[in-house]
Amino acid sequence: MAAYSSVRSRRFAAIKKESTKQIISFRLLDECFALPIDSVQKVTPLGQIYGDPRGIGISLTNHEGKELLVLDIDRIFQNLFTKNNPAPIQQRFLLVVENRAKDIIGLPIDSAPTLRRVAISSFKPLPKAYANKGNIKFLSSTTIQLKDNTPSILLLDPEKLFFQ
Repeated sequence: MAAYSSVRSRRFAAIKKESTKQIISFRLLDECFALPIDSVQKVTPLGQIYGDPRGIGISLTNHEGKELLVLDIDRIFQNLFTKNNPAPIQQRFLLVVENRAKDIIGLPIDSAPTLRRVAISSFKPLPKAYANKGNIKFLSSTTIQLKDNTPSILLLDPEKLFFQ
């Protein structure tokens, strides 16, 4: 006797599974950014930040009993694109990011990040002129375009964050 599969299982077998990648997305200055999940060590409440007397966005915080370099992308963007220096946004979370050399850096963010699984086909090349004109060295060459008509997500390069 022949084994018959249900219509439902045949339908699901016909659907091609697209490869996906997990990212952590978050908002800064009304823009959406993301990091690959494997580069984020943890998300923690943000403690006191200090050691940035010139207000350029590079400071320190105490993390697990050690000094942690904090790269405040909000502040860096404000310095790149505006002449005035508005009051700092009250930040609530710290993304602890690790590069391949196991160095860690903290990124303060305004609200809780979102874990997303996105299709590999959603990753699109970012125009080279964009990063060059704005002198934004910590962006990767990729943007993530979701199908739900939301603005693209700018992908940060964890390796380039350490050389800002």
